[in-house]
Amino acid sequence: MKHPATQQILLPAGTVLSESYIRKIQNMGLEEVALSCTKPPADRRLEALELSRGLPFEYALYLEGKRVIDDLHDCIRPHVLPEQREHVWSRALAYVGRLVDMLCARNLEQYVDYRVYDAYRHSHPVNTAILSILTAQAARIGRERLVEIGMAGLLADIGKARVPFQVINKPSRLEGEELKLARGHVEHSRAIVEMFRWAAGDVVHVAQHHHERYDGSGYPKGLAGRSIGEFARIVGLADAYDAMLSDVPYRQRMEPAVAYRLVTTSAAFDPQVVAAFKRRVSPYPRGMQVRLSNGKEGVVCRVAADNPFRPAVIVDADEVDLAQDQTLRITGQFVPRRYHRTSVMLPVRILGGGVMERQGLAINISLAGLCVESEQVPPQGEPLAVILPVLGSSQQVNLTGYLTWVRHGEGSERTAYGLSIVPTTPEDKTLLVDLILGLP
Repeated sequence: MKHPATQQILLPAGTVLSESYIRKIQNMGLEEVALSCTKPPADRRLEALELSRGLPFEYALYLEGKRVIDDLHDCIRPHVLPEQREHVWSRALAYVGRLVDMLCARNLEQYVDYRVYDAYRHSHPVNTAILSILTAQAARIGRERLVEIGMAGLLADIGKARVPFQVINKPSRLEGEELKLARGHVEHSRAIVEMFRWAAGDVVHVAQHHHERYDGSGYPKGLAGRSIGEFARIVGLADAYDAMLSDVPYRQRMEPAVAYRLVTTSAAFDPQVVAAFKRRVSPYPRGMQVRLSNGKEGVVCRVAADNPFRPAVIVDADEVDLAQDQTLRITGQFVPRRYHRTSVMLPVRILGGGVMERQGLAINISLAGLCVESEQVPPQGEPLAVILPVLGSSQQVNLTGYLTWVRHGEGSERTAYGLSIVPTTPEDKTLLVDLILGLP
């Protein structure tokens, strides 16, 4: 890897991309140069590594968000001591602070897919916080207040934990008493947030009023216009937009263009908030995987601020500018994380490199790669035969893999490394999908 300006050698051939190298590359702004030097091509790399390069949301930060959300839900129980709640609140503040720092490092005109795609209970609070921070940043709100609005987005729907499970997860339209119970989550959210005595007043207000609407059509009080707090108006839009883009028990997710047009043209949302939202959020942001009208899939690589519905897309290593090519259009979004599992314990066999078979434990798996723990690290730069068992059957998945990163363990920790993977045959890809979907 050479510096594009000086041609100085920054990393010699055969270097494994450790986490420290990745951070240095990102700080220098040389992600694209690094990716052009790696094996295999960028779209075959381990998903976690691909995310860390800065296109979609950084997956490690999302995993921390899941833990924070679980801890916040644990604090709902009445026997939790105030000291425990204070500790969890401090952790949540620190997490949102890191979110703000990451998002503020981006240029306001650089559209990037920050949303995460996982279980709704965890992804929706994180996405609402992210979209709220982005909108508030575009509205020129200061950093300290950005942390507050991020916390408000993270906690807005925490009251759903007190709504009966059969109501929240009903696969059909809510009526009568069920609808009343579901809408009651805003009062539960307010009561829970007030249990954290360090919560700012705006965070409490958002918990209760993020479903109020600018035209007066919301609940619980039917407030309208500027009688709704600014943070509640921002979080309300972010919450609604992410809910539209998510699969929920009573309906499938909307396509991004449909949801985007709904929230940006509706009288239910403050026009000034909508304007800020449009400056920072795009229906098809850079990094989003999409499906085109010709049946092919691609990744959005460039978005024009004046034409967000027709971005440029990388398809089969070629760039297709939909603003210029009117014969093609985006017909849907492809969500890769539906084929992703973390915290698994799956035995893996690795052959290659002129040595005996290596055995390890896959702890993180997707269609693009594995995170493996083992005592031996395979060589980098040459193809490896990777074999996964299909649990509950005699079948196995045969893959070709490449080493992409290594994290050496400390003390009793085992060494972890990333393998990008490519199924050997179409049958192996089908088996891999079935394997991932069948994991707990």
